[in-house]
Amino acid sequence: FKEERKVLGVKMCEFASKELDVDHISVDFASSFFKNIFNANEKFFEKATLCTFAKTHEYKCGYVDQNGIRYDGASKLNEFIQVIGSIASKKKFIGCAKWHFREKNYRYLTIPNNVDLELLEIMFDKHFYHPRGIDFEKDESDIIEECFTIRPNSTRSDEFPFLHKVGDCIVKRIVKKSTACPVKFYYIIPKNLKECPFIVTISIGQHNHPSPPS
Repeated sequence: FKEERKVLGVKMCEFASKELDVDHISVDFASSFFKNIFNANEKFFEKATLCTFAKTHEYKCGYVDQNGIRYDGASKLNEFIQVIGSIASKKKFIGCAKWHFREKNYRYLTIPNNVDLELLEIMFDKHFYHPRGIDFEKDESDIIEECFTIRPNSTRSDEFPFLHKVGDCIVKRIVKKSTACPVKFYYIIPKNLKECPFIVTISIGQHNHPSPPS
């Protein structure tokens, strides 16, 4: 049978580099253009993770137990086992250092999808937060003059964690969505994948946006 899917397009900074105003039908991973996009994506996840790490240390649980004692424990990276049907998986969240499994009414923070979880774990394990240190959201030592950041349209956030230089001003800007991409993908899937373990992918059209890094 045949399955049709549409391309969702991408999100780009409203001050994106003019080089990103291109179409594509193929991707040259060795080109300097794609490397700029890839490096910007890596920087995006790193910056978002540092901002999240800083914000977690401003978080206070505020949980009051049955004895009227208010919990003011520091933030900590915790995990729990989520079971869906017969599949169990570990889920990370940011919660109170005094949290105990099965206790309720604690406050917690979910971890955004734009966070590098491995880097966040390293930050919690090996680094200390200094409230009078660098404000990662307002750190002007890492200002971007030409933005190559590209995000999928499916991402929830409409804000980039970067400062941009616009004329004599330094600003933080939101992202803009690209227009709908005209490309369609068709998947030809055999009725019995065990007997014929192959799927044919057909792409029709030309992407009206640059390729995202992943």
